Amino acid sequence: MHQTPQQTRAYMRALRKEVSAFTDDVTLWLAPPFTSLQAAVEESDPRWWIGAQNIHFADAGAYTGEVSAAMVKACGARFVMVGHAERRSLFGESEEMVNQKVLSALRHGLGVMVCVGEPLVVKQADAGPEYVAQQLKRDLAGVSDVSQVWVLYEPIWAVGAGGVAADPTYVAQMFAHVREVLLARFGRDGEAVRILYGGSVDESNCAAYACLPHGAGIGVGRAGLDPAQFTRVLRAAWQARQQLSTAR
Repeated sequence: MHQTPQQTRAYMRALRKEVSAFTDDVTLWLAPPFTSLQAAVEESDPRWWIGAQNIHFADAGAYTGEVSAAMVKACGARFVMVGHAERRSLFGESEEMVNQKVLSALRHGLGVMVCVGEPLVVKQADAGPEYVAQQLKRDLAGVSDVSQVWVLYEPIWAVGAGGVAADPTYVAQMFAHVREVLLARFGRDGEAVRILYGGSVDESNCAAYACLPHGAGIGVGRAGLDPAQFTRVLRAAWQARQQLSTAR
């Protein structure tokens, strides 16, 4: 919950200038507040993906204060995040609600970034993999085509001002487990689903997350609020991926 539409316009202009030199082969995604969606789209590079942070699962109706998939698409959004850790922990979103949102977004032709991740008590009990597996199975119930689905793994204990970035080795294990779940559920189509890490990502750790097996990128929160800082994170991650590709 940051930035007015005017602030978003200034942010997008600054970001375009900062990252133009190295984003030709990068899928850059941003998810501003509802009120800034149209401003972000209008100021965006056409290659970037602008999305919404949330939607309601109904197309319309008596849901005061909610926003539908059709509404965000009409503002120019290309995707929507569903099941973000803060939505689950602060607003009590259940797996059933997340699943309904997934189905609604796909029905309206939007890409879907499904956020999954375990709370600290589950991690401490060494039950994270099974917890995330159950989230994915329930969140993607009824989905037959995953070509427009991404998975953002963001453990709840790593998100927010008090969050602690996850150890890359641990994230790699979770990525591998997520991939196993996707392959078991969707067969070969599960191999193409992009898996990303989010949770206290910054300039110091982004390179490690960007190069993990099965990983397709990162989600940046607080470190993305300033265009210059965000650019440093992006450049460090991009350079690490370039070096990895060269090594291979």
